Amino acid sequence: TISDPSGGNMASATVQITGNYQIGADTLEYNTTGTSTTASWDSATGTLTLTGATSAANYVTVLETVKFNNSSNSPSTAQRTISITAFDTGGIASNTATSLITVSATNDAPTSTNTSITTLEDTPDVLALTDFGAFSDPDGTPSSAANIKITTLPTAGTLQYDSTGSGNWVTVTLNQVVTASDISANRLRFTPAADANGTAYTTVGFQVGDGTTYSASSYTMTVNVTAVNDAPVANADTTSVSQDGTATVSIVNGVILGSTGGSVADTDVDNASNTLVISDCSCLSKNDNTFCKIHLKN
Repeated sequence: TISDPSGGNMASATVQITGNYQIGADTLEYNTTGTSTTASWDSATGTLTLTGATSAANYVTVLETVKFNNSSNSPSTAQRTISITAFDTGGIASNTATSLITVSATNDAPTSTNTSITTLEDTPDVLALTDFGAFSDPDGTPSSAANIKITTLPTAGTLQYDSTGSGNWVTVTLNQVVTASDISANRLRFTPAADANGTAYTTVGFQVGDGTTYSASSYTMTVNVTAVNDAPVANADTTSVSQDGTATVSIVNGVILGSTGGSVADTDVDNASNTLVISDCSCLSKNDNTFCKIHLKN
């Protein structure tokens, strides 16, 4: 409250953060509507000044709207002292009233970004913290993620965790948390399915954590698998022919067929049509038998 024994008007009042003022973060908010007063804020000194020759009641109305605010994500938690002084139209100052404000820091959720990785076909990719996007924490610390939560499992290939640190790779489960120290120790990897490849081969969903809370959003890691050329596989076939006769073999869909019939296909996992080319052929006769060695290429 403000009172003046002479019953006159007030000329001005100051509200100042006099104890532990955090410049650039602490502010005082106010509302002068309908009070015939004008307000100004000095951020250099943390002082709110009210002016205008009007009743003490009008000054009280404005002072009751004053609110302390701190905009920092890492505020000083030192107790603030708020000092209030009023002046009458004769320039006489009142006593200074004080209030104490306790500031408590709250933890803000970190953020990251969508990301992508690329590995070779048939090659596990050991993941690093940097594979989980650009980490940011409004509080300033930590500077990198403390842990990663897996929110969506891959639909192709396998995300694996080394459960012992000695190569015991097990499949990661939904919402499993992997610490930054485990990731830095090369204990998290992605393994594509055998002979599989493709751009945007699969995706993994994740959240980043700061040790206290996780990002509000889940982010996406896109996995690209680069194809490698696999060698074709040739399987043995047999045929019989009379002495001085001629043996005829045929090639159908990658299978060399003899007179007894080919039972196992010659294959190439990279070639869906099974079109293979004989690169060279050499034969050797021994004990009335002829052995031919055929090399295939894709």
